Amino acid sequence: MICSLMLLIQHGVGVSARTRNGQTALHIAALCDLTELVDALVEAGVPVDARDARGWTPLLTAAAARHIVFIEFLLTNGADINAVTHLGETPIHLATKTNVEVGFLVDSGVDINHADRRGKTALHYAAQEGEYYLVSALLSYGADPDMRTR
Repeated sequence: MICSLMLLIQHGVGVSARTRNGQTALHIAALCDLTELVDALVEAGVPVDARDARGWTPLLTAAAARHIVFIEFLLTNGADINAVTHLGETPIHLATKTNVEVGFLVDSGVDINHADRRGKTALHYAAQEGEYYLVSALLSYGADPDMRTR
């Protein structure tokens, strides 16, 4: 697939095209977990933090889809670890909602205590879902158990 993409780019196919929903090729690659395309797309000029019509970046898309390796590739290529959705959710909120290991997000500098528009942190999300392991992990990484929702 990478060879096909490179061939298209070499023949002038624009990489800035977007879907009707404003998604770039990097958003689609994030959704489909096509990690082998990240470097080629970024090198070809696809912005790593481009926002779609919902305001989501490829990193937010990958976090919601539970594509951990893709997230790591995006972070290596400079993606904003604290990008927020229109609801104020960061990658750690989305990862917590989908029961993804959050340690590497914390190690990458995510704000573990960021509150969404309703005042909920990733710890609130994990507790709400009854995810004991995630609650324990978030607390061990420094999540503030005293933060309150709005």
